Amino acid sequence: METVQETKDKFYNYYKTIEETINYSKDLLEQRLFTLSTGGLAFSFTVFSYLISREFSLNRICIGIIWGIYVICIIINTISHKKSISINSGMKNEVSKQISDPGVKKFNSSKLTKIAHKKSKTLELFNEIEFYLILSNVIFTIIFIFLSIVKL
Repeated sequence: METVQETKDKFYNYYKTIEETINYSKDLLEQRLFTLSTGGLAFSFTVFSYLISREFSLNRICIGIIWGIYVICIIINTISHKKSISINSGMKNEVSKQISDPGVKKFNSSKLTKIAHKKSKTLELFNEIEFYLILSNVIFTIIFIFLSIVKL
């Protein structure tokens, strides 16, 4: 028969595994979004340069919008990483305070979780905006290139 503490430990270990999986997925998504943004910018530069050199008539405003959105996504990604570093540094300081506080009798994970959740809301917003911007811009780029080639 398992004790209550052993059961709690199993739940906690399972929770940590889920949390690690989520964090890994978030990191992977951020890397992929950055790769899509930089790759989309480079790809569109190459394709548009080629089309212009072949005297295709391209709407320069649409090209500017496409490039601008890719650059905005790169900037949002960079801000997101900076914000993540800031949040983790703040959490590290909060944990250090609890460790060095002689009045703290037990580890207060719920307080730390609330602080982390509150601070990470902005980060999640940046990631959502970047996700939808890059997704729509990739689709827009493909449609724009296709229409520009067909218009010939």
